[in-house]
This record gives sequence, C-alpha cells and structure tokens, in this order.
Amino acid sequence: MSQVREIKDKDNFVTTREAAVMLGVSLRTIQLWVESGALKAWKTQGGHRRISQGSVDKLLKQYQSDIEEESHSESLKILLVEDEPELLQLYQVHINSWGFNCQVFTAGDGFEGLLQVGQVKPDLIVSDLMMPDMDGFRMIRSIKSHQEVSETQVIVITSLDADEIESRGGLPADVLLLEKPFPFEVLKGLVMGKLVSKKIK
Repeated sequence: MSQVREIKDKDNFVTTREAAVMLGVSLRTIQLWVESGALKAWKTQGGHRRISQGSVDKLLKQYQSDIEEESHSESLKILLVEDEPELLQLYQVHINSWGFNCQVFTAGDGFEGLLQVGQVKPDLIVSDLMMPDMDGFRMIRSIKSHQEVSETQVIVITSLDADEIESRGGLPADVLLLEKPFPFEVLKGLVMGKLVSKKIK
C-alpha cells in the first residue's frame, strides 16, 4: 500500500489505452511491458490499470535514445527456433528492420535450439512447436529444467489449439503462447520492453 501511495504522490497516471496511443503500440503490447517491468503500473479497486506517466516518458526517451544513437551496451540476444527456412528469414527481416540493438540466432529444430541456448544464453526464445527430430515441447521442457536458463523468456508461435497442446503434455505456465500468423507487433513490444528493462537494470 505504501508503494502505491509513493507512486501516486510522485507521478501522474494514464490509462492503458492512453499509454498505447502515446507510445504508438497496441494495448496488448502495453500489458506485456507492464508485465516485464518496463512500465510501472497499479490497479484501481475496480480492477482498471493505471500507468505511471513518468515511466511512459522514461520509456519514450529511452526508446528514442536507442534508435537515434549507437548503443554500446550489451545487445539483446534472440533465438528463433523454426523448421521452415522461409519463416526464419521472415522473422529475421522483421526484427532487423526495427533497428534495435539485437543479435538474432536461429535453429531448425529442438536439438539445434538447445545447442544454441547452451552457447549463446539468449534473453528471448521464439519457437514453433511442431518440428522434426526434437519438437518444441521437448526443447522447452529441457530448457525449463536447467536452472541456468530456466528463467529465459520463451514465446511459442503455433497453430495448435489449447486442447491439442494439452494432449501433448502442455507447456510451462510462464511460456507466452501466441497464435499464427506471427504477431510481429506483439514481439516488437516485448523486445523493446526487454531492451529498456535491461538498460535500466
């Protein structure tokens, strides 16, 4: 309660929709930034989210700085795991077009994905589920069982529905599940939020 009072006394607040308009992103992206800690927020007694105007301004300033100036900080490492080469290329083109300070690594199946995880220690993993040899389910379970990389953010992009996923053993609760076609706006928001959070830390 004291933390909420401290934030309220220090900053003005905006709604989720207002923050989305100010930052030029979707409502879902704002939610993801709040969850990642890139934006400070709290909920009213009625369950409505209020976002610190100061944190919105800070994120805007940081974003503009990252885009306009060459960053000398450690880059964000993104691992893409997908067995279709055309999709891998599409993902890389989109991510590179954003101009963020990122390194993109790729793998064609779960085995290659695990090798890359061990070598590069990615900050973010984006994976398909249905792949030959080792599928995404087995790869993700293996990642989550290793303490050194268990906290790595994993995003799954799939056309499988909830029942099909559950019938194959399900996914860990902290895995973000998104449906195909690939929601690039959501990924862009996550990447931007992680870059800002990493620099703030």
